Amino acid sequence: MMKAQSATEEKNVFLTDDIQKIDWNIDEFDRYEYPKAKLSKEDYDKEDMTDVEFDDWCKNNLSYEELYMVPMMNCLRYFPSFCSFDKDDQKKCNKTTVLLYDTYLDQWAVGLTGGGMDLAPHLLETFINLGNGVPTELAAAISRNYNAYVDKETHINNCELLANAFKREAKQNLHKAKELGLDI
Repeated sequence: MMKAQSATEEKNVFLTDDIQKIDWNIDEFDRYEYPKAKLSKEDYDKEDMTDVEFDDWCKNNLSYEELYMVPMMNCLRYFPSFCSFDKDDQKKCNKTTVLLYDTYLDQWAVGLTGGGMDLAPHLLETFINLGNGVPTELAAAISRNYNAYVDKETHINNCELLANAFKREAKQNLHKAKELGLDI
């Protein structure tokens, strides 16, 4: 579990519209590189099991993180092509998110690995930890009162960091409004 950090710590938290949502293409599974793309019987010395037996064994013996390292969502949030990460950055992701590389588009993306509920706080934590901006559309959906099983203190700190990013954005917009002649 990630350690809660003080909102006063310097972090590269800013809002961006440069992160693009693109549909996840499950039919072209091999184009994506993950920390662990597929559970393989060979990796667990279970080659003698049928696929059904192996699936049952996995559900009974593996952790949530091991089971759900493959995205289970309908879209990915892609960083601009100039953003670069390495394999160690994948460890910065919240346990229900994954940083992956799309070899077809030659871009990095973040996806959810759990489904069925609003996991926006998990995405927020991941984007803050990766330090290349928080998508504006995601930031607008964040509630301080809903942490979706992210440690509550961590979520509150993340919300404070996000609030500061909104405040900086507002100041920049106010300055631009004054430049354009609005008497404020």
